[in-house]
Amino acid sequence: MKVVDNFLPEEDFKLAQTLILDYGFPWMWNDSVTKEVGKADPSEFQFVHKFYDPLSGVTTDYPRWKDIIKPFADYMNPVSLMRIKANLNVATKEHITREFHTDFAVKCTTAVAYMNNNNGYTLFEDGTKVQSKENRVVIFDSQMRHAGIPCTDEKRRVVINFNFI
Repeated sequence: MKVVDNFLPEEDFKLAQTLILDYGFPWMWNDSVTKEVGKADPSEFQFVHKFYDPLSGVTTDYPRWKDIIKPFADYMNPVSLMRIKANLNVATKEHITREFHTDFAVKCTTAVAYMNNNNGYTLFEDGTKVQSKENRVVIFDSQMRHAGIPCTDEKRRVVINFNFI
């Protein structure tokens, strides 16, 4: 696992952040934070924007997606992109530990880019916590089980997940 602060030059990050946090950015309702849909817990939801997901045939039609994604992808320098999606978790009254999961069944690399400052975090099954800090990226083996923990101090926690080889 590698944590990189100030991952992008400030100008590139601020443009990406402004676009993804804008009130006009298109978010889609997702009835589950992990793959298990239909849980009774009413807080078990999130908003998602799939930029690229060839397995489900999705490519974003958001006109400025390259302004958000390209700077990150250029620095990650992937051989092949498998999926790129943004997650927006609304604040909860207390930190809720979500279900641990892996992003992909096949071995690849996952990078989580934190788009805003808040007290939420990514929790790994071994107990490691990576705090949500804008322009921070954590890079890890996609087989590492992890959970996104929502914030309690801001309205939302926004991350972009990159899965690549």
